[in-house]
Parts: sequence; C-alpha cells; structure tokens
Amino acid sequence: MKGMNELTRFYFGHHKCASQYVKTILRQSGILMGWSVKVDGIASQLPMDYHLNEPFLSRIGAKQELLAHGAYDLICLENADNDALAIIEAHRNYRGFHVIRDPRDIVVSGYFSHLYSHPVSEHESPWLWAYREHLNSLPDQESGLLAEIEFCSTYFARLRDWNYENPNILEVRYERLIADPLETFVQVFRFLGVSIPPFAPLRLAQAGGNLALYALRKFTRRSSDLSLVLKSEALPKQALRRLLQRHSFERKSGGRNRGAENVKHHYRKGVAGDWSNYFTPCVKDAFKHHYPDLLTRLGYEQDDLW
Repeated sequence: MKGMNELTRFYFGHHKCASQYVKTILRQSGILMGWSVKVDGIASQLPMDYHLNEPFLSRIGAKQELLAHGAYDLICLENADNDALAIIEAHRNYRGFHVIRDPRDIVVSGYFSHLYSHPVSEHESPWLWAYREHLNSLPDQESGLLAEIEFCSTYFARLRDWNYENPNILEVRYERLIADPLETFVQVFRFLGVSIPPFAPLRLAQAGGNLALYALRKFTRRSSDLSLVLKSEALPKQALRRLLQRHSFERKSGGRNRGAENVKHHYRKGVAGDWSNYFTPCVKDAFKHHYPDLLTRLGYEQDDLW
C-alpha cells in the first residue's frame, strides 16, 4: 500500500483517444525506469448498464480499491471519469495527464473500430457483440455513423464533465500527440516529475550488466523484470525516441503512412480532422442535436456554426 504522501502518477484516457498507443509507451518506459505500472480499462459506467451486474460490478469494486490503495508507481486508466478521480483525490498524492480528442473523430474512429477491429470478448466487452451485429444490419455508412453518435453518449459525458483546470493534471490533445509525439511525451514525463536528459545511462542493478541496452531491445518484458532495475526518476531522451519509433503508426499499421486508410485495421488512418470526410449534413445535424455544446466546451470549435 502506498502512503498518502507518496506520489502516484496517472494516465487518464478515453475511448478512441490513442489509449492503446499511450499505455504501451508508458508501460515500456516504466520498464526502463523500474516503475511498477498497472493498466485498468474498465469504466464506472458501462454500455447497456453492464456495470450494474456481475461480474462487472465486482470488477469495478476491485478498480475502486486499486485507485485508493494500489501500490503502483503509475496507473493507466483507459476510461477515466470523475468517479475514479474522486477516489484518487481522497486517497492519493498524485499527478497525471489526460488525453482528449475531437469528438467528431471519435465518432468516425469508433464506428469503424466497432464494426471491424475492436476486440470482443465475454470478459472485456460483451456489449459489442450485439452492437456490432446492429451496425452490420444497417443499410449504409451514414446510418452507422448516426448509431455511433448515440452510442458515444457515455464517452462524451465523461469528456464534457471533466475538470480541465485541475493543476495536478496536464491536459494533452490527441492532435498534438500524433503531430509531435516526442516533444509531447517529454512534456508529459516532465510534468510527472521525470527528468529527460538528452543522453544518459539508465540506472542498473548492482549486479551490473548492460541492462539498458537489453531493455531497449526487449520491450515486451513484463513486470517480473522490474526487480532487475533500480527505480529511476529519469528517462533518457534517446530511449524515449527509440520507443516512439518502435511504436510509430507506420510500424503498427504494417507499413502504411499516416493518411493511408485501412478501415479494418486498429490503426486505421492516424490523422486528425478525418470526420470532415464522413460527416454528411444529416450526420452533422445529429451530432449537433445530441451534443450542442460539447465542441465549444472542449475548445474544438468557437461556436455551433461549423
């Protein structure tokens, strides 16, 4: 159990806001620094009221205990909400960063992901079976996007209700993250209290050995390897750069450049503003009807005339 005065770092993410990418970078950076890292993907509110029934009710209870007392250096919440933040603030000395994305792009990305690529399992996301079947039954893409707009209501409520003035949380936009990942992550880590020297050896166990080079080559190592590394508050910039290169869109997408689309791939297109290619007048009107102030609240538009 971590003491109240010990600093715990948090990543606060949201659905379709590069959470898979971000958590991968954080977990593997944690390996290099000897941090214990925990990833939790369940939200307090789940689609189709699954959060009211077992086994999800128990899982949410376990998440609440994790947030209050889990002895980790970094906790990644892929589906952040105010319920989780309230527990953290009651029990933790914390710093974190929060990633958001243009909700219109979330709609488009979510539609293709839910239709084709998002993993569906009884343990993680059983509601997607029914929803994917529904999307496949619709007559056209426009109908699917209209369905996705309604499906996103829980996700967008979390974005709308978030406190964007919290001094303990650095606000990061997906659009900047993909445009300049290195400098964005440098800013994130510095906010979390991690120094980023241009070139520096990673701290190694007293047993010696070139563990830094080993870790850079073996990024898939899990928490069992953390005992080999002395905990550090520094991450060399060259190591971070290499991590980001290893997990770039081009490599994860199988060689496609950003903007080259594969609708059935998890890394579908990798660009911002793609909503303009898919939002018909009908889809645009439906978005405005369901979420009239969301874009201005988040700073993606200045008014409702887009």
